[in-house]
Amino acid sequence: MIREILMLGQKMYNTKNWRERHRLLTYRVRVLLHAGKLGALYRFFADNPARKAILETNPFPIEQATRAFFFAGSSCAVRAKLIREHVMLLEKKFPQNEVTKLVRFDRRYEIWRSKDEGSVWKAILTFEPGQRKEGMLSVMMLLGGEALYQIIFWLGYDAAGEESLFIRGDAGTEYGSCAGNCQKKRRSGHIAIGQKSHFVHDTGGCARTCPKAYLCRLKRRLLCQ
Repeated sequence: MIREILMLGQKMYNTKNWRERHRLLTYRVRVLLHAGKLGALYRFFADNPARKAILETNPFPIEQATRAFFFAGSSCAVRAKLIREHVMLLEKKFPQNEVTKLVRFDRRYEIWRSKDEGSVWKAILTFEPGQRKEGMLSVMMLLGGEALYQIIFWLGYDAAGEESLFIRGDAGTEYGSCAGNCQKKRRSGHIAIGQKSHFVHDTGGCARTCPKAYLCRLKRRLLCQ
């Protein structure tokens, strides 16, 4: 099984690039150092046909457990638990075939569309490879097909055992900075899923107001529903 986990690195990294070769070597060392925990995470996917199909296209959940992703100070065990809980909660809330598509980068759910005239504003639920450092899923705001704003998060349980949505990053894209003058905002916290939705804490940073104020209201509304 450890051999299979090591071989996943070949799918993750472009070994023609020396930096990617270095990342592959680092990945292999970390796999050997955390063989037990990563083996359990790999079995979580491999022992279920639908989850196994995820790793065939997206092996990054294994990599996410090996690296200091999601939040500062997280351990391999904590990250592996986070990944399992996120996938299981997705399975609870979506049909299995849609979960597979979401986690494999194959799916974009349109969850909101503006009634305004002119350019089309919409929000989609999706996940892209470049977002994996900060979460497992995202809501992206699109303006005329261009990404304007994104919220990256994962699903899990809070200290009280309540199903929650943990936000690791929300920020305007480069296009969004030009089109909407949305200033970058970083937040670490969570909102509970359900009627009593709330932010637990906000680490602040550069949290400036977006001139398109309804974008910010929409972000909160989408996540609190």
